[in-house]
Amino acid sequence: MKLHRRSFLAQPAVAAGVAGLTGGAASGPPADTPRKKRRPNPIPVSTYSYWRYRTDTKLSIEECIDLAGEAGFDGVEILHVQMESETNPYLQNLKRRALMNGLDLCGFSTHQSFVSPDKAQRQEGVAHTIHCIELAYALGIPTLRVNPG
Repeated sequence: MKLHRRSFLAQPAVAAGVAGLTGGAASGPPADTPRKKRRPNPIPVSTYSYWRYRTDTKLSIEECIDLAGEAGFDGVEILHVQMESETNPYLQNLKRRALMNGLDLCGFSTHQSFVSPDKAQRQEGVAHTIHCIELAYALGIPTLRVNPG
């Protein structure tokens, strides 16, 4: 007799076991708890888009995150050259600011060169990229946009 997955999961003993493992109907927030409605395709914005928003000054990443939240974006990509610091307290502040605005930190944008004929200069670009990967990791950012050349 061939057993199919759907018929197996429909058996009362299996269903009760699965409900027990997942917490059954008691898991998750109560039905009357509002949830943030997610778009099927979340829309992020780069801090670069706001950085020079005003002609007389460059905005901080924190100000860019606030503006992105006010505009209703779902996430923010951080521009590395815009960062005022690389210390852990600064990075944690950026994460907190995004969280308070309901935004994901979804990308980290870097600039370096791999096209120089000088091997030492190319190696500097590689070292910078590795450093930026570490910064993105510390921020919990899953993607890195590399702007070479």
